[in-house]
Amino acid sequence: MKKMHDTTKEDFENSNTNIYEAILVMGQRARQIQMHQKEILNKLHEEYQATLNLSEEAPEEPEELELPPLPRPTTKAVNEMLDGNVDYDYLDPHDVGPSEA
Repeated sequence: MKKMHDTTKEDFENSNTNIYEAILVMGQRARQIQMHQKEILNKLHEEYQATLNLSEEAPEEPEELELPPLPRPTTKAVNEMLDGNVDYDYLDPHDVGPSEA
């Protein structure tokens, strides 16, 4: 597996017909990864808030919330693209309704 800092433009040109297409696909994939990570962090935050004692008494120092190590979405998207793990299709313009265009 090639690391992101060892990646060249030719790596993308060899795997795709158009480098701009690859950039668009990786951008969309990075957004998907980021949204998934946001859901994970929101769930952890909700669970953490539920464990806090929010009584009227003197507040105790809450435990520190440990977050899982999450990769950077862009780095993960580039690595997935280079490894060939990203599949994408084109939408048929006739299948897209007027409100979706």
